[in-house]
Amino acid sequence: MSLPIIENEEFKNVDFRIKTLEKALYENCSFINCNFFQTKIDYSSLVDCRFDNCDLSMVSVVETVFNGVHFKNCKMMGIRFDYARELNFSISFEKTILNDSSFYEKKLTKCSFESTSLQGVDFVDSNLSGVCFDSCDLMNATFENTNLEKCDFTSAVNFNIDPRLNKVGKAKFSKGNLEG
Repeated sequence: MSLPIIENEEFKNVDFRIKTLEKALYENCSFINCNFFQTKIDYSSLVDCRFDNCDLSMVSVVETVFNGVHFKNCKMMGIRFDYARELNFSISFEKTILNDSSFYEKKLTKCSFESTSLQGVDFVDSNLSGVCFDSCDLMNATFENTNLEKCDFTSAVNFNIDPRLNKVGKAKFSKGNLEG
């Protein structure tokens, strides 16, 4: 079954708890000041989409495709990205609260995190090779059997990474944050 295609649309101030987001392929769409709290965007595809100032906390993303999706100034607590489709998974976060979310077993090599709170995030068995955690708070984030090769943690804070349990070859740390 093919999904309907929605292109170049702007969704502004929409409460998707009341108006359900249609299962579709969203391409080059913008979501501004929208509320998705505890809703489902399962089985949809988001390609080159932007979310600004949205609340996506506890949203369900089962089999959702994220390809070139950017989140800025969003609240996204408790999301299970490990249930999203692996196909072309590329996602970026800027000034976003992503606490208590999961990227378990995800390939995140095409992802970026900038000025984002990642407290309590599960990165177990993930591939983060080459990812930059620019000014991110990683308090209580879990790294175990995680590929962190060539990652940049120079401006990240509050992380705890055991080099015996993770691949950290050529990862960058600042002198001030080596303790983690």
